[in-house]
Parts: sequence; structure tokens; C-alpha cells
Amino acid sequence: MRRGPHVAATESFPRPTAPQCRLILLRCRQGDAEGFEQLTQYWTEPLWTYVYRLCPEHAEDIFGELWRDVFVQVHSVRHPEALAGWLYRVAHNVTMRHLRRRRVTEPLHEEEHVDPAASVEDLVFAAEDAVEIREALDKLPLPHKEVLTLHFLEDFPLKTIAEIIGVPEGTVKSRLFAAKQTLRAALRHKER
Repeated sequence: MRRGPHVAATESFPRPTAPQCRLILLRCRQGDAEGFEQLTQYWTEPLWTYVYRLCPEHAEDIFGELWRDVFVQVHSVRHPEALAGWLYRVAHNVTMRHLRRRRVTEPLHEEEHVDPAASVEDLVFAAEDAVEIREALDKLPLPHKEVLTLHFLEDFPLKTIAEIIGVPEGTVKSRLFAAKQTLRAALRHKER
């Protein structure tokens, strides 16, 4: 089985088009094995990377449980354009459930406070900082790591991230801002 994130932080995965999603969902609802095969073909790599970034020490267990839940619940996806967000929501829920069962002591949903005048785009990182950013990202609390992963690596808008992780959009903005500040400080510290 997989042992680590085997893709670069900036690599993107081919996503199915809306008509492809419609067909995949239709096939999955009918119990067609080819529909499930296409679903896993498109989403195995991005979901594995997401789960691994959140919880590398338990990624294999979480990943297996994730696909079981997807196969059981895929019929509940009403709109093909919601498929990506729904899959990440299932991944988030399975990861949090797994961590609660393991009694992980790290807070899962801490609230942060941010300067209301600050914008999410206030902090910009250079592409050559990727290695340092990845190392710093691994040290962040789970809520910060998750919003950074969903926003910058999976390219989800803030509203979709809020739906995936089940918090208000303002909380996503706060976490994103705080995480970026922490990364900036870590990178500055590393330069010294």
C-alpha cells in the first residue's frame, strides 16, 4: 500500500468534467462496477494525498474506511458538480472519526481570532519555498493544515471548504490566515 505523499505539492490531478461526473454517479447509483472503478480512478490520488497530509500515521486505515463510506453513501450525491466537495467531506468526516476513536489529544476544531482588516491573500509565498512550506505544514495543528491543504493544494473556494469541514466560512478565513502567519514565521525563522 502507499507509504507517503508521492506527488509534488503543486501537482494537480485530472478532475472529471460535469458530464463525466453525471455518468459516474448514474453508474454508481445503479451498482455498476465500472462506475465505481471510474470514481476511484479519478479520486484515489487526490483523496490519498489529502488524508495523508492530515494524518500520515493512520492514512492507510483512514483511506480504507473512506472508500467503504463512499461506496455505501455515493447514492446520496444529488448534483454532479457537488461530487468533489462531497468526497472531501466524507474524507474529512472519516479522518475526524478515526482521530476521535484514537483519542488524539490535538484539538480538532480550535477557534482562532484574526484581525478583521486582514485579508486571506495578505501573505504570499514563493514557489521555491515549497520544501520549507511542506515541512512547516507538517508541524501545524490539524485545523490549520486542513484548510491550507484544501485551499492551496486542492484549490477549493472558501465556501466549499466551510461545507467540507463543517464550520462557518469566517472560521475558515481565520484558520487560513493564522496558518499562513505561522508558516511565514516558520520560514523567517528557518532563514536565520
